[in-house]
Amino acid sequence: MKANKREMISHLMEAIMTLQNLSECEQFFNNLCTSDEIEKFSKRLLIAKLINDGENYRSILKKTNTSNATVSRIKNVMTKDKSVLADVVKRIK
Repeated sequence: MKANKREMISHLMEAIMTLQNLSECEQFFNNLCTSDEIEKFSKRLLIAKLINDGENYRSILKKTNTSNATVSRIKNVMTKDKSVLADVVKRIK
């Protein structure tokens, strides 16, 4: 039987929630993801931080060497009501 996408994502999120500290989190993601995948997640989080800090598109594009589409997508997420990404960025400041 083919795995259900929603169930797989929920299983991943549940696994992430069991991580107990930064070291375990780093090991988990290094075991599960390629360095390129981790870098992409990290870059998107940096973009969110820069948006939160009031940086403009040009500055963000220059600092992150990413596409305008990616910056636009993250900005759209950050400006939505009840954005969890925006909440997380504020928590880790």
